[in-house]
Amino acid sequence: MLSFLFSLILLIMPVLGPAGDYPIRSDLPRLEAASRSIQWLHSQQMSDGSFGSVTLTADAVKDIALSGGAPDSQGWAKNGVSVYAALEARTKDYLSQNHEAGVIAKVVLAVDAAGGNVHDFAGYDLVSELQSCYDSGTGLYHPTSIFQDSLAILALSDVGQAVPDKAVRKLQMEERAGGCWGWGVGGTSCDTDTTALVVLALQSAGVNASDLSEVLKYLAEREHPDAGWGSWEAQTASNSDSTALALLALASLGENPRSPRWGRVVNGEWQSPLIRLLRFQDADGSFRYTDEYPESRLMAVLDVVPALAAEYPGDGLLEHEVFLPMLVLGEARALTK
Repeated sequence: MLSFLFSLILLIMPVLGPAGDYPIRSDLPRLEAASRSIQWLHSQQMSDGSFGSVTLTADAVKDIALSGGAPDSQGWAKNGVSVYAALEARTKDYLSQNHEAGVIAKVVLAVDAAGGNVHDFAGYDLVSELQSCYDSGTGLYHPTSIFQDSLAILALSDVGQAVPDKAVRKLQMEERAGGCWGWGVGGTSCDTDTTALVVLALQSAGVNASDLSEVLKYLAEREHPDAGWGSWEAQTASNSDSTALALLALASLGENPRSPRWGRVVNGEWQSPLIRLLRFQDADGSFRYTDEYPESRLMAVLDVVPALAAEYPGDGLLEHEVFLPMLVLGEARALTK
């Protein structure tokens, strides 16, 4: 349906009259891309209703809900088991043997996105389970992983739970030179993925965007000539996962990814990070990890959908004089490549 509407708009725009007569939604290309990726995701569901591991299934539930779907419905069921019910089964099995903050946090985010009860899921109070991962001595929810620690803070804040001040300060103290964070606790290296997730976590816990201004310098320095991002400095090729996380961080910090600061000229055409992200999508709706190495398309789709569903500064109704050069020749064209 979105494809039809989008094509119809492109056909009728030249005959509709002067500027201001027909405002267009600037997020239409992203909605089209998200719709196609969710359709592809449906084809990957396993016979037991899951998407494999508890974390992949949790991400799928969250993405389906973010896209307006109902993960507990028969439309997302295999052999009578919905993906939501499959997540419940996977979570019960996981928590009976394991207890990692990042995994529990992903389940919390998924259940909350789907409108479920995070205090009563799979026989557990997920919030209590996640809070029990906290070490008041160190201020960490995970002893070695900044990424998992950030997921825990993000999940707790998302469901309205207070995060200890010490936990927020500890995460801030892990910042490395240059306004960035890396995967491991106490390290010196940085990566785009962890830095972007830390931004989301700190802001969800109440840290002001103005206190994270150095992150923008880091992301600007790490942005590639094609307007995408790689995970770490040595990765010269942009990948869809890191580009999606960087976009979410930009949105959280109030940055318009279509602005001149973030756009690049690629092969004579203007390309924003949003356009770069859309160009990772294949005709079947899936997303490649990188152009050269597709790798896990499932993980790529699960990471990209939140960025497609997000709201960005500059979104809204645009007049056609702005829409034509910036989106129809950019984000819309990216859908066909």
